[in-house]
Amino acid sequence: MLLVCAGCAQPSLDHTIRRTAPGLAETTCPTCGQVQPFHFRPLPVITGASGSGKSTLAARLAGRSGTIFAFENDILWGPQYDTPQDGYRAFRTALLRVALNVNQTSVTAALFTSVMPPDLTSHPLARYFDGLHFLVLECPDQVLADRLRARPAWRSSDSHAFIAAMQTFNRHLQAFQAATTTHLDTSTVPLREADTALQRWMDTVLSSTSGDQGAIPEPLQGPASPR
Repeated sequence: MLLVCAGCAQPSLDHTIRRTAPGLAETTCPTCGQVQPFHFRPLPVITGASGSGKSTLAARLAGRSGTIFAFENDILWGPQYDTPQDGYRAFRTALLRVALNVNQTSVTAALFTSVMPPDLTSHPLARYFDGLHFLVLECPDQVLADRLRARPAWRSSDSHAFIAAMQTFNRHLQAFQAATTTHLDTSTVPLREADTALQRWMDTVLSSTSGDQGAIPEPLQGPASPR
């Protein structure tokens, strides 16, 4: 309930946010001025096309770590979120809200989802994390196609249209470069090595909590309800 003020009970996505210590910050309600401390942690995001290895690595991470919540987006997905016309905005809002609230506990969220990094970093909720960091899982087009065709029939991932769409998305991710983005070709390393690479990347991201105190940049958009 971090986005609902404890003082006036008004929801908001445009709090003033100020770092107070490594891993900690405070929000100031734009309606009543109530100040609320919260855990201000980085968000590791593991992205890739269907068939790139997200679910496999998420399951392995979930079974090994007691301090990380391996948040696979299929937990929330439903037909109400299938809104490509607005860039799946409600779905991405739900994912970030869950991750943010998980971060207010003793564990840290690691989000596994198919997304282009700018689609999350531009979201108003991104300000409530100490940076979003992306590990892009990728592989050659033919490997991706073979993996999708090998899935059980109930997953309906073997059609020509679906495979072509995933290959296009895979190529977009392969071409994307940014300072907060790391790429991992899951076709060139055994699963155990990919697992180790994920853990090392996670350790680096989660140890990068900023110690700089001060105000977090204001949202790019005007006031918005998180509902």
